[in-house]
Amino acid sequence: MRSKRNFLFILLIFLSVSSCFCQEQRVEILFSPPADLNDKLSEYIDNSAQSVKGCFYSVNNKKVASSLIKAHIRGIQIQIVMDEGRIFEEDSFYPQLKNFGLVKKDTITKGLMHHKFCVIDEKLVWTGSYNPSPHAVYANNDALIIESKELAGIYLREFQKLWEAKTGSKDKKHSSGVIIDEETEIEVYFSPEEGNAILKRLCKILKEAKTSIYFAQFTVTHPDIAEILIKKASEGVSVQGIMEYDQIGRYSQYPKFKLSGIDVKQDKNYFFPFHHKFFIIDEKIVITGSLNPTKAGLNSNRENIIFIESPEIAQKYLKYFKSIR
Repeated sequence: MRSKRNFLFILLIFLSVSSCFCQEQRVEILFSPPADLNDKLSEYIDNSAQSVKGCFYSVNNKKVASSLIKAHIRGIQIQIVMDEGRIFEEDSFYPQLKNFGLVKKDTITKGLMHHKFCVIDEKLVWTGSYNPSPHAVYANNDALIIESKELAGIYLREFQKLWEAKTGSKDKKHSSGVIIDEETEIEVYFSPEEGNAILKRLCKILKEAKTSIYFAQFTVTHPDIAEILIKKASEGVSVQGIMEYDQIGRYSQYPKFKLSGIDVKQDKNYFFPFHHKFFIIDEKIVITGSLNPTKAGLNSNRENIIFIESPEIAQKYLKYFKSIR
């Protein structure tokens, strides 16, 4: 009996240690709705112990701005870069953050500083399609929170470049692969420097799809990407999509998708932007981030795109995708 109790005790210790190890490198996935991404980001900022450094297209949410200021007051290093064209909006919190010396406007980008990421305590990366804004609670967005010092270091290099207003060389050699665990591999790219590499990598993955491509996109205008989706559908691959109805205009590939017989629908979130930018390929690869599949996104804007090979994460995105179709 005693030996059995000893065995159970040792097993409990092992499970406890294993749980702690898994939490050192973890991935949290949030979809809005139902998640309140403003509350969640504020919570992460409130729990920061060292630093919060990030690049956001805009910061128009009071709760997030307040959390940044409160963190600064308690001694946390806060550094945020915002798009120059968004800082004078009526609901922008740039002036308040500027008063505390916590924010800079991007001055080196020809297009939009369209990033939506931050790094917390140099080990936690927040990225996805979400901007801190009042309607983020209602708009369709996704956020990934990944705990990995290696990945954080990659994002911090991009942040530092914008914070220090340093331009990078065009088409630099890419080497941003990260293995989170045995079943999660990640690649990160940043435009415009890596615009050509992003297009090449994205097209390659789409062309190699064997069974399915699902996409939820604010807009799709790039003709090369559209042609691949149409071709894969003609080959028998299940191609299904959702797109923001308000972006279906002159350059949108939506009409071409419909004429080609692709199962693409307009979003149902009529009063707020359908803001997703993700693909799910063969139920094992997820592509998301700030980048819309457009020439501007690849060649002019500051964007990040993250490629994640993980059946577990892909299933979570797929379940959500089906729920909003």
